[in-house]
Amino acid sequence: MFKILFATAIIWFLVGGGFTILSFMSFDRLLRQIKSESELAWIELGRPIGFFWIPPGTTAVSGPSFVRGELYRKWASSSEPQLNGGKDNIAKLRWFKRIGNICFIVGLLQLLGSLALLFVE
Repeated sequence: MFKILFATAIIWFLVGGGFTILSFMSFDRLLRQIKSESELAWIELGRPIGFFWIPPGTTAVSGPSFVRGELYRKWASSSEPQLNGGKDNIAKLRWFKRIGNICFIVGLLQLLGSLALLFVE
């Protein structure tokens, strides 16, 4: 029983990781949209980089990487960017992040349950 619970916990973590990566890709798509519609708006946001998208003229180890984390948390929770078509991308980002979080929680609960079974046996 322990092996089955442990294996399914790992599967839940992998699925959650997949949905988290999808939320990162939605975030990158949103940043590219902002930059293509108005470079000034992108600069006002702090010239953020994406998780996988790094625009020309920026680096992955500079201030924009800190801006990315703040924007991701903000957009994934409550604030919506003011741009055309942005609501669809924000909705996808939130949905993927929510599903990823649920998968991680279920995986953690199963992992804890399998460890409890190990100690009971």
